[in-house]
Amino acid sequence: LLLVGFELLEVEGSPVTQMRAHGERREDPHLSDAPTVYLGPRGGPTAVKADRWIPCQPGKEWEILLGLAEAFSREHPERDYLMHEYVRWIPEASDPVEFARRYSLENVAQRQGLELDELLALRRALVEFRPSVVLGGPSLLRRRTGGAEMRAALALNLWTGGFHEQSGISWMRDPLWEIASKCGLAAPRRNNPQTLAEMLKPLLETKHSAVEVLICMEANLAHELPGQDQVSRALSHIPYVASFSTHEDETSKLAHLTLPSLCDLESWDIPSPAWGVPDAAIQVQRPAVQPVVDGRSIEDTILALAAAGVRGSDFRAVATDAEGLVKAGVQIIVKGGRGKLVDAEGERPLRAVDPAAASDALLAGEAAWLDEPAPGPMTRDERAAFTSALSSPTDLAPKQVWLVTFDAPAIQSGRILNRPMMMELSGLWHGLAWESWIEIHPEDAQQFDLANGDRVSIRGPRAEITARTVVTSSIARGCAAMPVGLGHRALGSVAAGHGANPLDLPHAALDEETGAPVWGPIPVFIAKA
Repeated sequence: LLLVGFELLEVEGSPVTQMRAHGERREDPHLSDAPTVYLGPRGGPTAVKADRWIPCQPGKEWEILLGLAEAFSREHPERDYLMHEYVRWIPEASDPVEFARRYSLENVAQRQGLELDELLALRRALVEFRPSVVLGGPSLLRRRTGGAEMRAALALNLWTGGFHEQSGISWMRDPLWEIASKCGLAAPRRNNPQTLAEMLKPLLETKHSAVEVLICMEANLAHELPGQDQVSRALSHIPYVASFSTHEDETSKLAHLTLPSLCDLESWDIPSPAWGVPDAAIQVQRPAVQPVVDGRSIEDTILALAAAGVRGSDFRAVATDAEGLVKAGVQIIVKGGRGKLVDAEGERPLRAVDPAAASDALLAGEAAWLDEPAPGPMTRDERAAFTSALSSPTDLAPKQVWLVTFDAPAIQSGRILNRPMMMELSGLWHGLAWESWIEIHPEDAQQFDLANGDRVSIRGPRAEITARTVVTSSIARGCAAMPVGLGHRALGSVAAGHGANPLDLPHAALDEETGAPVWGPIPVFIAKA
């Protein structure tokens, strides 16, 4: 199992379930020798509990993945056609095989300062233990070339046999958009993940907005996007901003109207898959408790507006509330007959299951629906706009490092920090609470004359913040790591004013392909405060 920036035991998916599965895997005599390898610049809990951690440079995981594919290509020339598929996302690779030769494991190890034996051992493990599976984490998609790196991770499964070849390289098809289109809630259009980037880019660059009304649905743009001051100014140019939120956050304070919405435990939903999920899987979310305060679900509010006449000419209501909308969505999925039903009995083609039984199982939360493999990656021309970012970064100045941002389990991008207990737990691992920290490698700390616990200033392209130093070998040399989520200006009296937000440091940026906010890596100067 090769995890590429995938925080399996921390914040991705269901960490408790995955911890249990990880422990059972350790105890299985048939799998006791099969290693779990973590590839990424920061050695968090997932990397520590893996059998091997390869501390690569941030944003350069794809080089190692391409080096592995190149090694497999040399060993199996009869499968060279896979290399053509593998490098489709690199426009410069007019000759895929020759291009890949530049990224042999020997060249990659030298370029990144890694031990060649470590990369060769990883290649041997992927060959020896079959099937080997490569999983790319959402952290990849918070970088400018995130879509490309995610496809590089998924594509390696073509060589390892982890996925079937027809789905080894794939991209997300959002079933919810399809459902919304059929219900008349959205106009049918090409599934284009650039919508967020296309909408916000003109707002970030000019003082005049083409957007007259912006509705933020559980999206705290003024805190979770890089370049907070830029984003806040952009929002101020929009004539009317409404915010659905479970609590007053930075975006709600800037909005003309705040609508209190229900939390996940109080509402019906069909959660959409994350960016980069190869084949969409959905499971119905049912309310676990009655609403605690006088709020309502976002869907209920939208349907109420539609009933009052605020709707497009093609709109036709299939339900009057969120529960009915979810049930209608399930009926559309079941009627379509595409994909598989996954439950305690395993995977079965949906068309082979009784429709009523499939609907009941999905609505009861006893089963999930797995879509068919999605289409392949975008064409070379569609990706040409952002490929310049694949080039090697410029050399860093003295006392400058690459800052890597990450989610911490007790922080979760800051959305749950309006509770004193969560603020106490935020830095528990490092003996800190109510403040931010920055993780620095011992060799870099010595070079910068820093000791554990020192308060340091961190200066980035747009701002300067302070944090407490944590000297640890769980970060690659030349890098530093800092959690995202602290440093709120709102979110109630508990979280406001405590810690710092590293997303203040860079310019506002969104990936051109995925629309995801670019969280780094950020070139920063570090000095004792």
